[in-house]
Amino acid sequence: MKEIIIVTDKQDSKTERWGKDPRVQLITITGREGLFYERFAAARQTSGKSVLFMDGNYPLSVKEINRFYKKAESGRDLTLNNKGYLLGEYPMNAKTSIHYFLNILLKRPKLLNHSLTEYPHAISRKLLHSLDPEDLMKPPVAYVKAVLSGFKISAPVRVKTAEGDVRCDEVFLGDHVEAIGLLLNERGEKAGFLDGKKHEAIVELREEEGKVNGGDE
Repeated sequence: MKEIIIVTDKQDSKTERWGKDPRVQLITITGREGLFYERFAAARQTSGKSVLFMDGNYPLSVKEINRFYKKAESGRDLTLNNKGYLLGEYPMNAKTSIHYFLNILLKRPKLLNHSLTEYPHAISRKLLHSLDPEDLMKPPVAYVKAVLSGFKISAPVRVKTAEGDVRCDEVFLGDHVEAIGLLLNERGEKAGFLDGKKHEAIVELREEEGKVNGGDE
């Protein structure tokens, strides 16, 4: 691991120790910048081939970190935490449903409910360069851009974290609506899905209406 960057909105004895560690670059924020700002702040300071993002509120063991990072270094552009177990072990909550629905819309059903909003995840330098810096503050938008651009995405490793790490609030919902809007803008109003015979039926109906309105029998 080449770099360790810690973004925090706390000032205490622990952050003081981190700041004195020569291996660590400490970035202090106010906490008012908005959800996921820490990703944006950290990514601007990195130079590695791939960047591993973790939530300090839910620490992982060295073994878990190594297992995940090795997968990230094996040529994938976006390595996600495998959260597929939530589809079977628990009633599907709103957050899981939205993650799953987005992957269905993207025509990537094998990605189940895996999502860039969840930690840990790793992003390749190539993918980071393709994104607008602010996209990291809107994970679903960055995720949709990665899929539409054909980047390699997988969730090969399950790291069990607390399920309350990402709240299904207005910011979460708004980011997903924006991501779906991006998808519709790219693939059309039905996101590339067929409408069966609806279009032909509507055209035929309008032709019939035109005949009636024109006095034809």
